Amino acid sequence: EALAAMALVPLRSPYGVVEVDEKGFVKSFKEKPVLEEYLVNAGVYVMKPEAFKYIPKKGDLEKTTFPKLALEGRLKGYVFRGVYWRSIDTVKDIEEASRELREGLPGVV
Repeated sequence: EALAAMALVPLRSPYGVVEVDEKGFVKSFKEKPVLEEYLVNAGVYVMKPEAFKYIPKKGDLEKTTFPKLALEGRLKGYVFRGVYWRSIDTVKDIEEASRELREGLPGVV
């Protein structure tokens, strides 16, 4: 039985990617594609009260709690596709997210 769950979204590459064929010839360019096969932690969690005993006084959940719960088979992930999501780590990220939301939703993953 899971004690915690996390939202997962496909990784939106911060870079344009180049596709090459088996001989090394460039076939195409894709600007900042969504990499469906790679999932990232969206930072949204639901936990049962029993999960709180796994949380240390110091440290972050990604390095302490979640690996332990995953090892015990007590952490579930739920994938969300076709939703707007972006990482907000800096003031610049907030400004970019605000602009995206005003102008449309290019950040849909």
